[in-house]
Amino acid sequence: MVLGQIEEHRRSHQPINIPFFDVFLRNLCQGSSVEVKEDKCWEKLEVSSNPHRASKLTDKNPKTYWESNGSTGSHYITVYMHRGVVVRQMSMLVASEDSSYMPARVVVMAGESPASINTELNTVNV
Repeated sequence: MVLGQIEEHRRSHQPINIPFFDVFLRNLCQGSSVEVKEDKCWEKLEVSSNPHRASKLTDKNPKTYWESNGSTGSHYITVYMHRGVVVRQMSMLVASEDSSYMPARVVVMAGESPASINTELNTVNV
């Protein structure tokens, strides 16, 4: 129910109608060894370009955005998770109306450290 409401909010840009949504966010990382502060399971984000706009990826406003620049295939978003966090689901909202910046493929990779990000978890053709 909750994930359906979140998806509907993203599509319609309407307020999320979920009782105790703040409780849901606090418990998002439940079961991990991490004490969640500010409803975040992650430590920091790094992006391939326009780092001054990286905060737009997580500002919970579907009208703001991060836009990369550079050659094809050179774009990335790196999310540094707190140790002990298990990611069960990840989502990304893309603007299909702007085809010049629309990704053709998204590859999700993981590793124990930034130097060992070499395990491909999933590939999605957009």
